[in-house]
Formats: sequence, C-alpha cells, structure tokens
Amino acid sequence: MPSNLALHKGELRSIISEGINEIGLADEESFREVINQVISNLTSMFKKHRKELDDLSKSKRKFYGIDLSCCLVSGGLSIAAAVTSNPTISQLSTISSFVLGAPSIKELIKDGNKIIKTSKELRKSPTSILLKYSK
Repeated sequence: MPSNLALHKGELRSIISEGINEIGLADEESFREVINQVISNLTSMFKKHRKELDDLSKSKRKFYGIDLSCCLVSGGLSIAAAVTSNPTISQLSTISSFVLGAPSIKELIKDGNKIIKTSKELRKSPTSILLKYSK
C-alpha cells in the first residue's frame, strides 16, 4: 500500500499536469486559451488552499481564545470554590459556566484533536507540498 506522501505526490502531479498535455497539442489559436486554463487551475488550487488555511486559523483562534480560556476560568473558579468552601465563589463558578458557555474537557479534547488532524492534513496536501518544495 502506498504511503500518504506518495498518494499526495500523485495527486499533486495530476493537478499540475491538468492541461499541460494540451499545451503541446495546442495550435497557435488555442494556445493562449490552454495556458489560461492551466493558470486558472493552479490559481483555484491556491485559493482553495488559502481558504482552508484561513478556516483553520479561525478555528485555532476560537479554540485558544474562547473555548480554552472559558474552560480555564470556569475550572479555576470551581477549584477555588472547592478549596475555600466559599459559597460566593461557588455561585460565581456555576454562573460562569452558564454565562461563558464553557465546553467540557471532553469537548475541548475532541475539538483540539480535530484541529491537530486538520493541520496535519493541510501540511500534507498537494498545494502545501508544492509550496514547500518551490521555496
């Protein structure tokens, strides 16, 4: 069974070669159209990759900026309430869970793993491979 990298390289090769064969077969009239189509294929590939990177970046910001911090605040208040036996802190802890909408630890782990998996997949995508070796 071929490795993931080999599969991605094959996929990359097929994306790049889309339209390349037609360049050699094109006459003078259709040559410009074929070139424009090849450029359009590559441009759309880069735009799709940029959008995927932007989406990943947004999900990371949400995870680290909102989800994780809300969970830490709520968890910190819960620990403080348990240690001090202070009813006010206990009430604050309960209220903060509802107001902040803090996710559970299980949800955080699931979301974190999803972000890591998406990041790894993007790094191994054909476009990333092309960009990595073109530098």
